[in-house]
Formats: sequence, C-alpha cells, structure tokens
Amino acid sequence: MVARQDATAKKQWFTMLLLVTSFVSSVSLVSSNGALFRLPTWQKNNHNLLLVGHLFSTWVWSVIAEKLGFYTYQPSPIPTKRMFIEALGGVGSILFMNLCMHYTTVTFYQITKLSMIPVQVALQWAVFGNRPTLPRVASLSLLCVGSAWVYINDFTFDTDGLVYCVLAVVITASYQAAVQYSQKTYQVSQFVYFRELSFLQFLIFVALTLLNGEDLIARMDTFQDPQFLALFFVSCFFAFLVNMTSAFIIGRLSALTYQVLGHAKTIAVLTVGILYFGNSVSTAGAVGMAVAGGGVAWYTQIELDRQRTA
Repeated sequence: MVARQDATAKKQWFTMLLLVTSFVSSVSLVSSNGALFRLPTWQKNNHNLLLVGHLFSTWVWSVIAEKLGFYTYQPSPIPTKRMFIEALGGVGSILFMNLCMHYTTVTFYQITKLSMIPVQVALQWAVFGNRPTLPRVASLSLLCVGSAWVYINDFTFDTDGLVYCVLAVVITASYQAAVQYSQKTYQVSQFVYFRELSFLQFLIFVALTLLNGEDLIARMDTFQDPQFLALFFVSCFFAFLVNMTSAFIIGRLSALTYQVLGHAKTIAVLTVGILYFGNSVSTAGAVGMAVAGGGVAWYTQIELDRQRTA
C-alpha cells in the first residue's frame, strides 16, 4: 500500500515537472524567437530555415540525451508506414496552422485552436473509449468560454482562411491522437518515439521546401552574424524541450491534456504581461481570463485525482 502511494506521488510530481518544463520552455522559445525576429539580419523567408533547424535539433538533442544516459535507444516497434504517416501529419499540422494564421485574424486563429478541444474530446471517446464525465466537460467548457471571451475582438475571415482553419483542426487533432495511440499501443519510450518522428519530419519538410524552389543553403549566410547564430541555436534548444515535453505529455497523459496546457500557457502569458509589464485589459477580458483559469485548475485537479485512483 505504501509503495503504491509512493509510486503515485512520484507520478504526480513527474507530471507537474513536465507541465512546468513545458510552460517555461514554451515561453522561452517565444521570447528567443521574438529577439531573433527583431534582428536586422532577420528576413521573413528565414521562417522555413528556423523550422528546419527546430526539427533537426530535436533529433540531434535526443541523440545527445541517449549518449548522456537519459535513455537506451532501441528502434521502436511502430511500423515504418505508420510512423511516416504520423510524421507527415505533424508537418501538415504546422503548415496548415501557419496558413490559418496568415489568412485569418488573430482572433479567428485563437478560436480555431480552441475548437480543437471539443474535437479532441470526441477523438478520445471514439479512439480510446474515454467517455467524458460531466465534471470534465464542465471544466473544459469553462476554459473554452473564458478563453473565447478573452480572444474575441475581430472575427472576420475569408473562405480560404476558413478552409485552412478547418483542415488545421482536423489534421492537428488527428495527428496528436495518433501520437497518443502509437505510444500507448506500442509501449515505446517517448525519447525513442520523438527521436524517430522528428527525423522523419525534418526530411519531409526539407523535401517540401526544396520542391517549392527554396534554397536553404543560400539563407545560411545569415549565420555570419554572431548574434543571429547564438539566438538561432537558443531557439532550437528550447524547441527541442517543447517538442520532447509535448511527446511526454501526450504519451503519458493525453492529447486533450496537451491542448488544455496550450491554452493555459496563453492565459498565463497574458496574466504576466498585465501584472508585470502593465499591459491593458478590459473588464470582460479579465473576467474571461479568470473563468478560463478556473477551468484549467478544475481540469488539472480532475487529472490528478484520476492518477491517484488509477
């Protein structure tokens, strides 16, 4: 009995460590990217170069983690075809989310991200048999309503933007559910899984970039700027942490929890901006943040109770 309680406590502490690491690395990634984008040497067409760097560095750092003894690498039992399809889904998620952001307003983009929560709830029920309980639905409803209240400002969009956003939701939610399914079904280490997945995603994205006629080698001239080079590698390291914690959260918890965490991070960043940087917020926005924060706290408690009784 005592041993089981100790194991449960360790599992909960590890879960909290994952969530905190994911939050800190995400904020650090946004900050380092922001500093990178403000450099005079930064060009808009460097975005693909940065994304390639993120995917490649995720693979490199996962190899380094093996050499440092964090895990032992053995090829995963996941069929190559399935792994390739999941890698393609990850790349598709990135591309369509970027298109959604480009062709719609910030508000519509955020609402698109919010809509992944009910879609993921449906997938968790259909694929994993996790029928949503009333408290879980209520907590997620608070999160969605509160967040929508914060985000809604300019809800305009065009037909192309709507199509891209729908595709982004379907592909991203399906991809994350597939990541969860593969890790749980094949009992593969999160390190091993994302090491193989990130390398395939890197190859796919490089191939798509070359097919689009872009010369990634020519853009490496910007690495002659020491500040650009330093920030580029800092961004890649934090991208590795974000990607790896994402794999752990989806594999050990669920794709739904990962979605909740994403919106929790957004609310937390907005709160920090208001409290420490004096950013303005309307009364409605403040109420929305409080409601969304309450939904996150309630959902977190539900998950911790579930782990305790598992």
